[in-house]
Amino acid sequence: MKKRIIIDGVIGTGRESLQEMLCEEYGLSKGTYITFSKGMSHSFYDKELDLTNIVTVGSFIGDPLYSKLTETDCLLTEEDINLLVNKAKDNKYIIIICLTTEDKRVKGVNKVVDKNINEINSYFKLMVKKHDLMLYDPFNESIVDLLKKLDRKFEEE
Repeated sequence: MKKRIIIDGVIGTGRESLQEMLCEEYGLSKGTYITFSKGMSHSFYDKELDLTNIVTVGSFIGDPLYSKLTETDCLLTEEDINLLVNKAKDNKYIIIICLTTEDKRVKGVNKVVDKNINEINSYFKLMVKKHDLMLYDPFNESIVDLLKKLDRKFEEE
């Protein structure tokens, strides 16, 4: 069975580093870093779900919150996120949300995140619960523990 993983979460939590480790561990090709822009259709995302085994997502689940905090146009609605999460799950992807505490996260990567970390953490925790996603705190959980959780999830599929 193909191992398919999407990594999302708080900026500064090591999503790309996690991607590198998982690619190495599972022998996967590095996937695409997806960000959404005006006019981008869901068909692009659907195509990526069919092509890659691991994807690091820049603004997917967090797009409505980050748009609100930066006072920019929101590209994805809550309905869009629900559709994309369900599409990913239908395609047997495991979605990992990287989340950590303010004092351990890499600061200075994004000032908006630095200023609003508590609200951002709360939002992602809510999304993890709402969509039954996997939560990973790279600063408080070992990669070995994450791999064990992933292996159990892959066996369930």
